[in-house]
Amino acid sequence: MRGSPLVWEGTDLILRIAVQPNASTDCFAGEPGTQLKIKLQAPALEGQANKRLCQFLARQFGVQQRQVILERGDRSRYKRVRIQAPRQLPDALQLSTTEQECL
Repeated sequence: MRGSPLVWEGTDLILRIAVQPNASTDCFAGEPGTQLKIKLQAPALEGQANKRLCQFLARQFGVQQRQVILERGDRSRYKRVRIQAPRQLPDALQLSTTEQECL
């Protein structure tokens, strides 16, 4: 899983994510190294950012929230998330960019 922040495992998509909480909006914000950077409006308190991350990813990949599984990093800004059988790929992920602004 080294190298790319997105890896297919059968029909599931595994994401390596670096989360930036307390942002002005929820958005993809580029690929810093081997993690996909995501900005979230929610604070990193009592699981609020994790819940917001799962909601955001469910919308972006066209799946139900229960199909977004936080596998690692529930108390870290670096996370591993499994998207079960995504129905779509967000346009922002189809671009290769390292910009820090929202894509």
